[in-house]
Amino acid sequence: SMNYIEINGIKSTLVQGLIIQSLPPITKPKMRTSVEEIDGRDGDIVTELGYSAYDKEISIALYGDFKIDDVISYFSKSGEVVFSNEPDKRRANILTENLIKQGHPDIIVTSNYARDYTRSRLTFDVILADVPCSGEGLFRRDNSTISEWSIQNVMKCQNLQREIVCDIWPSLKPGGLFIYSTCTFNTHEDEENILFICENLGAEILTVNTDPSWNISGSMMEGFDYPVYRFVPGMTASEGLFMCIMRKHGDISQDTPDKQRSIKQSRGLNIIYDGVPHPTYKGKAIIPDHAEALLIDRNDTYPCIELSLDEALAYLHHEAIILPPDAPRGHIIVTHCGMPLGFVKNLGTRANNLYPKEWAIRMAVV
Repeated sequence: SMNYIEINGIKSTLVQGLIIQSLPPITKPKMRTSVEEIDGRDGDIVTELGYSAYDKEISIALYGDFKIDDVISYFSKSGEVVFSNEPDKRRANILTENLIKQGHPDIIVTSNYARDYTRSRLTFDVILADVPCSGEGLFRRDNSTISEWSIQNVMKCQNLQREIVCDIWPSLKPGGLFIYSTCTFNTHEDEENILFICENLGAEILTVNTDPSWNISGSMMEGFDYPVYRFVPGMTASEGLFMCIMRKHGDISQDTPDKQRSIKQSRGLNIIYDGVPHPTYKGKAIIPDHAEALLIDRNDTYPCIELSLDEALAYLHHEAIILPPDAPRGHIIVTHCGMPLGFVKNLGTRANNLYPKEWAIRMAVV
Protein backbone atom coordinates (compact mmCIF):
# COMPACT_ATOMS: atom_id res chain seq x y z
CA SER A 1 0.00 0.00 0.00
CA MET A 2 1.11 3.57 -0.65
CA ASN A 3 2.03 5.89 2.20
CA TYR A 4 0.06 9.11 2.34
CA ILE A 5 -0.77 11.91 4.76
CA GLU A 6 -3.71 14.29 5.05
CA ILE A 7 -3.52 18.05 5.67
CA ASN A 8 -6.83 19.87 6.12
CA GLY A 9 -8.59 16.77 4.80
CA ILE A 10 -6.62 16.70 1.51
CA LYS A 11 -4.62 13.55 0.78
CA SER A 12 -1.02 13.89 -0.37
CA THR A 13 -1.81 11.48 -3.24
CA LEU A 14 -3.69 14.35 -4.91
CA VAL A 15 -0.49 16.44 -5.21
CA GLN A 16 1.12 15.72 -8.58
CA GLY A 17 4.59 14.20 -8.33
CA LEU A 18 4.67 13.89 -4.51
CA ILE A 19 5.59 10.62 -2.79
CA ILE A 20 5.60 10.03 0.98
CA GLN A 21 8.59 7.71 1.36
CA SER A 22 8.36 7.05 5.09
CA LEU A 23 6.07 7.87 8.00
CA PRO A 24 7.11 8.40 11.64
CA PRO A 25 6.65 5.67 14.24
CA ILE A 26 3.78 5.95 16.68
CA THR A 27 5.12 7.37 19.96
CA LYS A 28 3.63 8.00 23.35
CA PRO A 29 2.37 11.58 23.72
CA LYS A 30 3.94 13.89 26.24
CA MET A 31 2.27 15.95 28.96
CA ARG A 32 2.23 19.70 28.31
CA THR A 33 2.25 22.15 31.19
CA SER A 34 2.19 25.88 31.64
CA VAL A 35 3.97 27.66 34.50
CA GLU A 36 2.51 31.02 35.52
CA GLU A 37 3.52 33.43 38.25
CA ILE A 38 1.00 34.17 40.99
CA ASP A 39 0.23 37.88 40.87
CA GLY A 40 1.55 39.71 43.93
CA ARG A 41 2.90 36.58 45.63
CA ASP A 42 5.91 34.31 45.57
CA GLY A 43 5.49 31.03 43.76
CA ASP A 44 4.18 29.56 40.55
CA ILE A 45 1.08 27.74 39.29
CA VAL A 46 1.70 24.70 37.09
CA THR A 47 -1.27 23.99 34.83
CA GLU A 48 -1.66 20.79 32.84
CA LEU A 49 -2.76 21.63 29.30
CA GLY A 50 -3.38 18.08 28.09
CA TYR A 51 -1.40 15.95 25.67
CA SER A 52 0.39 16.78 22.47
CA ALA A 53 2.45 14.58 20.20
CA TYR A 54 6.20 14.81 19.78
CA ASP A 55 7.39 16.48 16.61
CA LYS A 56 7.48 13.90 13.81
CA GLU A 57 9.40 13.81 10.57
CA ILE A 58 8.38 12.33 7.23
CA SER A 59 10.51 11.63 4.16
CA ILE A 60 9.23 12.76 0.77
CA ALA A 61 10.34 12.39 -2.83
CA LEU A 62 9.38 14.14 -6.06
CA TYR A 63 9.03 12.46 -9.43
CA GLY A 64 7.85 13.11 -12.96
CA ASP A 65 6.22 16.38 -13.95
CA PHE A 66 5.84 17.80 -10.44
CA LYS A 67 5.15 21.45 -9.63
CA ILE A 68 7.26 22.59 -6.70
CA ASP A 69 4.90 25.49 -5.93
CA ASP A 70 2.03 23.03 -5.50
CA VAL A 71 4.11 20.89 -3.13
CA ILE A 72 5.18 23.90 -1.04
CA SER A 73 1.60 25.18 -0.95
CA TYR A 74 0.31 21.77 0.23
CA PHE A 75 2.67 21.61 3.23
CA SER A 76 2.26 25.27 4.19
CA LYS A 77 -1.53 25.45 4.12
CA SER A 78 -3.13 26.71 7.30
CA GLY A 79 -6.81 26.37 6.45
CA GLU A 80 -9.76 28.22 7.93
CA VAL A 81 -11.61 27.86 11.20
CA VAL A 82 -15.06 29.11 12.20
CA PHE A 83 -15.78 29.92 15.86
CA SER A 84 -19.50 29.93 16.67
CA ASN A 85 -20.44 31.39 20.05
CA GLU A 86 -23.60 31.50 22.18
CA PRO A 87 -23.40 32.74 25.81
CA ASP A 88 -26.63 31.01 26.87
CA LYS A 89 -25.80 27.39 27.74
CA ARG A 90 -29.12 25.93 26.58
CA ARG A 91 -28.97 27.72 23.24
CA ALA A 92 -25.30 26.79 22.90
CA ASN A 93 -26.27 23.11 23.02
CA ILE A 94 -28.85 23.67 20.27
CA LEU A 95 -26.23 25.54 18.24
CA THR A 96 -23.83 22.62 18.65
CA GLU A 97 -26.44 20.13 17.46
CA ASN A 98 -27.19 22.21 14.36
CA LEU A 99 -23.51 22.64 13.48
CA ILE A 100 -22.66 18.96 13.99
CA LYS A 101 -25.47 18.14 11.56
CA GLN A 102 -23.75 20.33 8.96
CA GLY A 103 -20.78 17.94 9.09
CA HIS A 104 -17.97 20.48 8.64
CA PRO A 105 -14.88 19.63 10.73
CA ASP A 106 -13.38 23.12 10.98
CA ILE A 107 -15.94 24.56 13.40
CA ILE A 108 -15.48 25.27 17.11
CA VAL A 109 -18.49 26.05 19.33
CA THR A 110 -18.02 28.10 22.49
CA SER A 111 -20.25 29.47 25.23
CA ASN A 112 -18.69 32.76 26.32
CA TYR A 113 -19.19 36.50 26.45
CA ALA A 114 -17.59 38.75 23.84
CA ARG A 115 -15.05 40.10 26.35
CA ASP A 116 -13.74 36.55 26.90
CA TYR A 117 -12.63 36.45 23.27
CA THR A 118 -10.62 39.62 23.73
CA ARG A 119 -8.82 38.03 26.69
CA SER A 120 -8.02 34.96 24.56
CA ARG A 121 -6.18 37.17 22.02
CA LEU A 122 -7.76 35.27 19.14
CA THR A 123 -8.21 37.44 16.06
CA PHE A 124 -10.55 36.93 13.14
CA ASP A 125 -10.87 37.96 9.50
CA VAL A 126 -14.67 38.11 9.73
CA ILE A 127 -16.96 38.57 12.75
CA LEU A 128 -20.74 38.30 12.55
CA ALA A 129 -22.46 39.79 15.61
CA ASP A 130 -26.14 38.84 15.76
CA VAL A 131 -26.83 40.88 18.88
CA PRO A 132 -29.72 40.63 21.38
CA CYS A 133 -32.51 43.06 20.44
CA SER A 134 -36.09 44.16 21.14
CA GLY A 135 -37.41 41.62 18.63
CA GLU A 136 -39.70 43.74 16.47
CA GLY A 137 -39.04 41.40 13.55
CA LEU A 138 -40.72 38.59 15.50
CA PHE A 139 -44.02 40.38 16.19
CA ARG A 140 -45.75 38.49 13.38
CA ARG A 141 -45.21 35.03 14.88
CA ASP A 142 -44.54 35.61 18.58
CA ASN A 143 -47.11 37.60 20.56
CA SER A 144 -44.94 37.60 23.68
CA THR A 145 -42.43 39.89 21.94
CA ILE A 146 -45.21 42.48 21.56
CA SER A 147 -46.10 42.49 25.25
CA GLU A 148 -42.42 42.70 26.24
CA TRP A 149 -41.68 45.66 23.94
CA SER A 150 -41.14 49.15 25.37
CA ILE A 151 -39.03 52.17 24.49
CA GLN A 152 -37.11 51.58 27.73
CA ASN A 153 -36.25 48.07 26.55
CA VAL A 154 -35.21 49.42 23.14
CA MET A 155 -32.70 51.80 24.76
CA LYS A 156 -31.51 49.07 27.11
CA CYS A 157 -30.88 46.84 24.08
CA GLN A 158 -29.02 49.64 22.31
CA ASN A 159 -26.61 50.00 25.23
CA LEU A 160 -26.08 46.24 25.46
CA GLN A 161 -25.46 45.99 21.71
CA ARG A 162 -22.81 48.70 21.85
CA GLU A 163 -21.16 47.01 24.82
CA ILE A 164 -20.99 43.69 22.94
CA VAL A 165 -19.56 45.29 19.80
CA CYS A 166 -16.93 47.23 21.79
CA ASP A 167 -15.95 44.03 23.63
CA ILE A 168 -15.48 41.97 20.46
CA TRP A 169 -13.96 44.72 18.28
CA PRO A 170 -10.32 44.09 19.36
CA SER A 171 -10.73 40.51 18.11
CA LEU A 172 -11.35 41.71 14.55
CA LYS A 173 -8.20 42.09 12.46
CA PRO A 174 -7.48 45.44 10.81
CA GLY A 175 -9.18 45.36 7.42
CA GLY A 176 -11.50 42.60 8.61
CA LEU A 177 -15.22 42.42 7.90
CA PHE A 178 -17.81 43.08 10.61
CA ILE A 179 -21.40 41.98 9.99
CA TYR A 180 -23.90 43.58 12.37
CA SER A 181 -27.41 42.12 12.51
CA THR A 182 -30.57 42.32 14.62
CA CYS A 183 -34.11 40.98 14.33
CA THR A 184 -35.60 44.39 15.01
CA PHE A 185 -36.45 47.48 12.88
CA ASN A 186 -36.13 50.65 14.98
CA THR A 187 -33.30 53.01 14.09
CA HIS A 188 -31.99 53.21 17.68
CA GLU A 189 -30.77 49.61 17.53
CA ASP A 190 -29.93 49.67 13.84
CA GLU A 191 -28.75 52.84 12.02
CA GLU A 192 -27.71 54.67 15.21
CA ASN A 193 -25.53 51.76 16.21
CA ILE A 194 -23.96 51.58 12.75
CA LEU A 195 -23.01 55.26 13.08
CA PHE A 196 -21.66 54.59 16.58
CA ILE A 197 -19.42 51.80 15.26
CA CYS A 198 -18.11 53.82 12.32
CA GLU A 199 -17.44 57.00 14.27
CA ASN A 200 -16.12 55.53 17.54
CA LEU A 201 -14.45 52.26 16.53
CA GLY A 202 -13.40 53.08 12.97
CA ALA A 203 -15.08 51.34 10.05
CA GLU A 204 -16.45 51.94 6.57
CA ILE A 205 -19.84 50.65 5.38
CA LEU A 206 -19.79 48.28 2.42
CA THR A 207 -22.37 47.65 -0.30
CA VAL A 208 -23.79 44.17 -0.92
CA ASN A 209 -25.17 43.28 -4.34
CA THR A 210 -28.82 42.18 -3.98
CA ASP A 211 -31.62 41.32 -6.38
CA PRO A 212 -34.36 44.00 -6.51
CA SER A 213 -36.98 41.24 -6.64
CA TRP A 214 -36.07 40.35 -3.04
CA ASN A 215 -37.75 43.62 -1.92
CA ILE A 216 -35.11 44.40 0.70
CA SER A 217 -35.65 47.81 2.30
CA GLY A 218 -32.92 50.34 3.04
CA SER A 219 -32.37 53.04 5.65
CA MET A 220 -35.27 54.41 7.71
CA MET A 221 -33.20 57.14 9.36
CA GLU A 222 -33.33 60.65 7.98
CA GLY A 223 -29.96 61.81 6.70
CA PHE A 224 -28.52 58.26 6.79
CA ASP A 225 -28.06 57.23 3.15
CA TYR A 226 -25.56 54.40 3.60
CA PRO A 227 -26.36 50.84 2.43
CA VAL A 228 -28.18 48.84 5.11
CA TYR A 229 -30.57 45.96 4.56
CA ARG A 230 -34.00 45.40 6.16
CA PHE A 231 -35.93 42.22 5.59
CA VAL A 232 -39.59 42.97 6.40
CA PRO A 233 -42.00 40.00 6.59
CA GLY A 234 -44.69 40.35 3.95
CA MET A 235 -42.30 42.23 1.68
CA THR A 236 -39.43 39.73 1.79
CA ALA A 237 -39.74 35.95 1.98
CA SER A 238 -38.15 35.86 5.42
CA GLU A 239 -38.47 36.68 9.08
CA GLY A 240 -37.65 40.20 10.25
CA LEU A 241 -33.97 41.07 9.96
CA PHE A 242 -31.64 44.06 9.77
CA MET A 243 -28.00 43.82 8.69
CA CYS A 244 -25.05 45.96 7.69
CA ILE A 245 -21.53 45.00 6.61
CA MET A 246 -18.52 47.11 7.56
CA ARG A 247 -14.77 46.93 7.09
CA LYS A 248 -12.54 47.78 10.03
CA HIS A 249 -10.01 50.52 9.35
CA GLY A 250 -6.44 49.34 8.84
CA ASP A 251 -4.42 47.18 6.47
CA ILE A 252 -5.74 43.71 5.76
CA SER A 253 -3.73 40.97 7.47
CA GLN A 254 -2.57 37.99 5.41
CA ASP A 255 -2.20 35.73 8.44
CA THR A 256 -4.72 32.87 8.46
CA PRO A 257 -4.80 30.79 11.68
CA ASP A 258 -4.81 27.03 11.44
CA LYS A 259 -7.16 24.97 13.57
CA GLN A 260 -4.61 23.59 16.02
CA ARG A 261 -3.18 27.04 16.76
CA SER A 262 -6.69 28.40 17.20
CA ILE A 263 -7.54 25.65 19.68
CA LYS A 264 -4.38 26.42 21.69
CA GLN A 265 -5.22 30.12 21.84
CA SER A 266 -8.82 29.37 22.84
CA ARG A 267 -7.93 27.40 25.99
CA GLY A 268 -9.39 30.17 28.14
CA LEU A 269 -12.74 29.82 26.38
CA ASN A 270 -15.52 27.43 27.29
CA ILE A 271 -15.37 25.08 24.30
CA ILE A 272 -18.58 23.06 23.81
CA TYR A 273 -17.47 21.33 20.61
CA ASP A 274 -14.06 21.40 18.92
CA GLY A 275 -15.02 19.91 15.57
CA VAL A 276 -13.24 16.63 16.34
CA PRO A 277 -15.26 13.43 16.98
CA HIS A 278 -14.46 11.90 20.36
CA PRO A 279 -15.33 8.20 20.67
CA THR A 280 -16.22 6.78 24.08
CA TYR A 281 -14.96 3.52 25.56
CA LYS A 282 -17.09 0.91 27.29
CA GLY A 283 -14.69 -1.71 28.53
CA LYS A 284 -12.80 -2.80 25.42
CA ALA A 285 -15.59 -1.64 23.12
CA ILE A 286 -15.29 1.62 21.21
CA ILE A 287 -18.50 3.61 20.69
CA PRO A 288 -18.05 6.07 17.80
CA ASP A 289 -19.05 9.70 18.23
CA HIS A 290 -22.26 10.55 16.35
CA ALA A 291 -20.45 13.54 14.80
CA GLU A 292 -18.09 11.17 12.95
CA ALA A 293 -20.97 9.76 10.91
CA LEU A 294 -21.97 13.25 9.72
CA LEU A 295 -18.55 14.58 8.69
CA ILE A 296 -18.44 15.67 5.06
CA ASP A 297 -14.85 14.38 4.78
CA ARG A 298 -15.26 11.14 6.71
CA ASN A 299 -13.24 8.12 5.63
CA ASP A 300 -14.49 4.62 4.79
CA THR A 301 -14.00 3.16 8.27
CA TYR A 302 -17.68 2.23 8.63
CA PRO A 303 -19.98 0.60 6.03
CA CYS A 304 -23.13 2.48 4.97
CA ILE A 305 -26.67 1.21 4.47
CA GLU A 306 -29.38 3.24 2.71
CA LEU A 307 -32.78 3.58 4.45
CA SER A 308 -36.18 4.28 2.95
CA LEU A 309 -38.06 7.43 4.00
CA ASP A 310 -40.16 5.54 6.55
CA GLU A 311 -37.09 3.79 7.95
CA ALA A 312 -35.20 7.09 8.13
CA LEU A 313 -38.05 8.75 10.05
CA ALA A 314 -38.18 5.79 12.43
CA TYR A 315 -34.43 6.13 13.00
CA LEU A 316 -34.72 9.88 13.68
CA HIS A 317 -37.53 9.12 16.17
CA HIS A 318 -35.01 6.83 17.92
CA GLU A 319 -37.10 3.78 17.12
CA ALA A 320 -35.80 0.32 16.28
CA ILE A 321 -35.09 -0.38 12.62
CA ILE A 322 -34.57 -3.67 10.79
CA LEU A 323 -31.50 -4.05 8.59
CA PRO A 324 -31.13 -6.43 5.64
CA PRO A 325 -30.07 -10.00 6.60
CA ASP A 326 -26.74 -9.57 4.80
CA ALA A 327 -25.84 -6.35 6.63
CA PRO A 328 -22.37 -6.51 8.23
CA ARG A 329 -22.10 -6.80 11.99
CA GLY A 330 -20.87 -3.95 14.13
CA HIS A 331 -21.21 -0.19 13.70
CA ILE A 332 -22.89 0.96 10.50
CA ILE A 333 -23.72 4.44 9.19
CA VAL A 334 -27.31 4.63 7.97
CA THR A 335 -28.14 7.07 5.18
CA HIS A 336 -31.15 8.42 3.30
CA CYS A 337 -30.80 9.74 -0.25
CA GLY A 338 -27.07 9.32 0.28
CA MET A 339 -27.00 11.68 3.28
CA PRO A 340 -25.66 10.25 6.56
CA LEU A 341 -28.08 10.13 9.51
CA GLY A 342 -25.98 8.44 12.18
CA PHE A 343 -24.83 5.12 13.59
CA VAL A 344 -26.52 1.84 14.39
CA LYS A 345 -24.86 -1.22 15.89
CA ASN A 346 -25.91 -4.36 14.09
CA LEU A 347 -25.94 -7.35 16.44
CA GLY A 348 -27.42 -9.72 13.87
CA THR A 349 -30.72 -10.36 15.62
CA ARG A 350 -31.35 -6.64 16.04
CA ALA A 351 -29.79 -3.24 15.38
CA ASN A 352 -29.30 -0.83 18.26
CA ASN A 353 -30.27 2.73 17.33
CA LEU A 354 -27.40 5.03 18.37
CA TYR A 355 -29.02 8.31 17.31
CA PRO A 356 -28.65 10.76 20.25
CA LYS A 357 -31.82 10.52 22.35
CA GLU A 358 -31.80 14.26 23.06
CA TRP A 359 -31.96 14.93 19.30
CA ALA A 360 -34.83 12.53 18.59
CA ILE A 361 -37.93 13.86 16.78
CA ARG A 362 -40.76 13.90 19.31
CA MET A 363 -43.63 15.00 17.09
CA ALA A 364 -45.62 12.67 14.88
CA VAL A 365 -44.75 12.99 11.20
CA VAL A 366 -47.57 12.21 8.78
